[in-house]
Amino acid sequence: MITIQAQKYDGKPHYTWQSEVLDLNDEYVVILSYPETEIKHYTKNIVFTANNWWIELYPFKEWYTISMEVENRKPRDIYCNIAKPSNYKKGLLTFIDLDIDFVKRDGKWKVLDEDEFETHQMKYNYPAEVVNKVWETLDDLQLNLKNKRFPFDGTLENYINQIPNTK
Repeated sequence: MITIQAQKYDGKPHYTWQSEVLDLNDEYVVILSYPETEIKHYTKNIVFTANNWWIELYPFKEWYTISMEVENRKPRDIYCNIAKPSNYKKGLLTFIDLDIDFVKRDGKWKVLDEDEFETHQMKYNYPAEVVNKVWETLDDLQLNLKNKRFPFDGTLENYINQIPNTK
């Protein structure tokens, strides 16, 4: 098992959950989160439960994370967090969530939480380099999606066969 912890820019926990490692290499870790996984949301002070399987990608050099919801062994929604590169040490995976999300819901892609980014940019005093990297990363993700390049090249879908068969 692995513990994943999203953090805000000041290092405080944002949300935490446990999952299973599917793949770990020098570039990224891929994890599998099970239905019924409990996710503790510190900012909202609630615990919620996942309804489906999730295959998640956490790059160590790129400024994003990706979570793909899988329902009936097929991709459903995709959630890309713009975030500082992930860190993995001794069973703990952490990343700094930078608010803006690029998501696919109901078959449509959209950018979410630009207002939250603006608020936190002031609250946490994001340096100009971080602000520029957020917008650059969002542009790169959109271009990679359009051109079917990693991580939108089927990489995550290839892990669906590792979801246990359940009845």
